[in-house]
Amino acid sequence: MLGFDDVWLATRHLHSGLTPAEARVLYDLSAGVHASTSGSVVEIGAYTGKSTTLLSASGPIWSIDHHRGNSEHQPGQPRCRPGTLVDGRVDTYPELMRTLRGVGLAESVNVLVTDHLSALSIFPPDALPIALLFVDAEHSYEGNASIITQWCSRVTGTMLFHDYSDEFPGMIRSVDEARPLFGPEVVRVDSLIGFAVGSPSRGEASRG
Repeated sequence: MLGFDDVWLATRHLHSGLTPAEARVLYDLSAGVHASTSGSVVEIGAYTGKSTTLLSASGPIWSIDHHRGNSEHQPGQPRCRPGTLVDGRVDTYPELMRTLRGVGLAESVNVLVTDHLSALSIFPPDALPIALLFVDAEHSYEGNASIITQWCSRVTGTMLFHDYSDEFPGMIRSVDEARPLFGPEVVRVDSLIGFAVGSPSRGEASRG
């Protein structure tokens, strides 16, 4: 198991919207799930691997991403990073694997290079229930609403969303409209928001 400070230091060079406080929450919640063996840890949206490393530092996880980037990551857009382009198109998978190998966690991450809908057909039943689902993928209303609709019923624990902020009004709208599906809000740190889903979260302290 890697300590939080080690993970943060090893991934400091990666472009990511995660603040130190948000990163600490991801690390702690995942470590709690791994310690309790209450279910699997899954992320939808990996980009170049900062969240992947934080979540997998304490045990195995599933990482789902088509690695073609969102609209804001495409060539010519402000958030396009030159290091993520392969033959002129976005492909963040090589950078993800470099990140994981660099910290010795490549064997701890089950990587599914596909969209979240296609992942449903190959996600193994023995990986259920999902005790922690971190969503940092498509930031549009339609994209995030689709993730909520398709994945919420598979979570028995905590469902987290990143970029719940005024910069992404579609995220706010999709999460707010889905609140009747969720239990109580248990995490709110910077632009990270999380809810208890299914049975009450076990072994997780509320954060305000």
